Amino acid sequence: MNEFYNEKIIKVFQNPKNAGVLKGANAIGKAVCDERNDMLRFYLKIEKNKIVDAKFKALGSSTLIAIASVTTQIIKGKPITVLEEFDTKPIEDEIGEIAEYSKYCLKLVQDALANALFSYRKN
Repeated sequence: MNEFYNEKIIKVFQNPKNAGVLKGANAIGKAVCDERNDMLRFYLKIEKNKIVDAKFKALGSSTLIAIASVTTQIIKGKPITVLEEFDTKPIEDEIGEIAEYSKYCLKLVQDALANALFSYRKN
C-alpha cells in the first residue's frame, strides 16, 4: 500500500463500474460527510424485493468512489434485506486495506443504502 491508497483502490478508482444515474431507479439514497465535503448517492432498481441494478454518484475521495463502485457490484442480485444493516466486510475483502482516515467512506455507504431502502419502502 502506498502512503494513501492500496493498488486495488487505485485500480477500481481509475475504472469504476456502475457510475452515473440509473434511469428507472425506484430507490435513491444519499449520504453526506460535511467534514470532508463528500457526498454519495445510490440509485437502485428493485423488482420483487431484489436489487436488479445499481449505480452511484460520488463526490469525494478516490477511496469513496472505489468503495461505491465495489458496493454496487456486491449488492446487485441480492434481496433488499441486505440493505437493512449492510455489512461492509465484503467491501473490505474485495478492495483490501482501507486507510484509517478513509474508513468514514464505509459509513457513508451504509447510510446511503439505508436511505435508499427507506425511499423504496416509502413509495
